[in-house]
Amino acid sequence: SAQRVEQDFAAMAAAGINTVRTYTPPPPALLDAALRHDLRIMVGLAWPQHIPFLDDRKLTRRIKNDAVNEVRRIAAHPAALLFAVGNEIPAGIARWLGHRRIERFLYELYHDVKAAAPDSLLTYVNFPPTEHLELEAFDVFAYNVYLHREAELSGYLARLQHLAGARPLLLAEA
Repeated sequence: SAQRVEQDFAAMAAAGINTVRTYTPPPPALLDAALRHDLRIMVGLAWPQHIPFLDDRKLTRRIKNDAVNEVRRIAAHPAALLFAVGNEIPAGIARWLGHRRIERFLYELYHDVKAAAPDSLLTYVNFPPTEHLELEAFDVFAYNVYLHREAELSGYLARLQHLAGARPLLLAEA
């Protein structure tokens, strides 16, 4: 409910949280509520990445068109911080489709969305099993990382920072 969102956002802001990640495009009311509490939204764009999506041309066109339309709809809202145009394509799918095809698709997706909203920050949220993907086009280098020992996490963060280069490194899930 709207009241629950307001309460949750107020509690988050009081705790010092400044950004909330969604995994689907939020409705305008959620963006407005975030703004009232000085929160920004990392907007996730959901699409069927857990199937061999590149084997269906109609599906890939729909993914791109939907992403462009959603970003156009939300990009001007002051609570929209950045857009995650994808999240964790499974390693099996990446192997099946081939890393070059995946990279090319994500590159094209980035450019289509960037053309629709040139001032928006875009990322793809990767994870360790597909760290081999070349994703230099994206504005932010985002990763989901679940390492529970400080030494292992510290070492992997150093590796990710090296891979990120000059781009900001974001732990999207940890």
